[in-house]
Amino acid sequence: MPSNSEPAASPSMATVHNTFGVLYDAVVVSGVLYGAAVIQEWIYYQKYWRKDPPMNKLLVVLVLMTDTCQVVLLTESIYVYLVTGHLDPLAFSRTVKTLPVAIFPGAIIALLVRNFSAYRTYRLSKGNWILAASITVPSLAVFASTLFYATTALGYQDIAEFENIQKVSLAIAILGAVVDSLISVIIIHLLLSHKGHSDNRRTTDLLNFLIIFTFSTGVPTSLAAIASAISLAVAPHTMVYIFWFTLLGSLYTNSLMVTLNSRGYIRSRGSDEAIQVQSTLRFRPVTEIISGTRSGLPNSHHIAIRIHEQTEIDLELGRYPSESSESK
Repeated sequence: MPSNSEPAASPSMATVHNTFGVLYDAVVVSGVLYGAAVIQEWIYYQKYWRKDPPMNKLLVVLVLMTDTCQVVLLTESIYVYLVTGHLDPLAFSRTVKTLPVAIFPGAIIALLVRNFSAYRTYRLSKGNWILAASITVPSLAVFASTLFYATTALGYQDIAEFENIQKVSLAIAILGAVVDSLISVIIIHLLLSHKGHSDNRRTTDLLNFLIIFTFSTGVPTSLAAIASAISLAVAPHTMVYIFWFTLLGSLYTNSLMVTLNSRGYIRSRGSDEAIQVQSTLRFRPVTEIISGTRSGLPNSHHIAIRIHEQTEIDLELGRYPSESSESK
């Protein structure tokens, strides 16, 4: 029976589904993530554009421009393969140059976002340049390796030649996952170290929220890098690893925009606590404030406002709420 003697197709074998089908899926998912990023950037423009420092504005503009370039290049690649060359039996074997070119914008986005995290680490650690360098140096190494990979791929005429540089791609994925995990670990460690020195419930609650938030925003990029590495190891002859590889740029863009746009929500958590403090102080017996006079009420009001404003400034700059505000 011939049908029983035919070997079953292995998941690691190249088929139209796990090559150009996966590339098509990558374009679709990238488009969805790009749409989410555009919405986030519109929210940023409405809420923070007028008051944010020029560095933040420049970062947002650069990330949006490079993310747009990557989505356009990926779309052009799949269009050439599936539409322009649909009657050409050799079209799938050729390298469409926009595919490796699309790697460059993703590398730029990753470098910008990771170095923004290094800057946050520098501020949170009160000027510890060693911690910041521990993020910046490997980020530059990933960027340089990615440029080498993309430049080499541009010289290939046959897409099957990409297998010659798969070890480079594997190294990029592993090192990228390490860097993203390192960023989360360092920031969480800094938040935990400050939390241990704080007895203020408001500050502790804010730090707990920031720890969870830092972990959750770092997970998608880390998991995508890990998935790319696993795909290369398990199915090296397919394009599954390219699916995860091309999503990284959009994931970094969304991670950055969520981080910037969530500042108002984080501050609102602090302001809720400030309102509770204000209410508690307002209804204390006047004899406990200042000799039964009305001057205690404005003082309590100023205390609450001062706590709230200090929290806003610290979170805006990426620093901890100061211990001096806790003692007031």
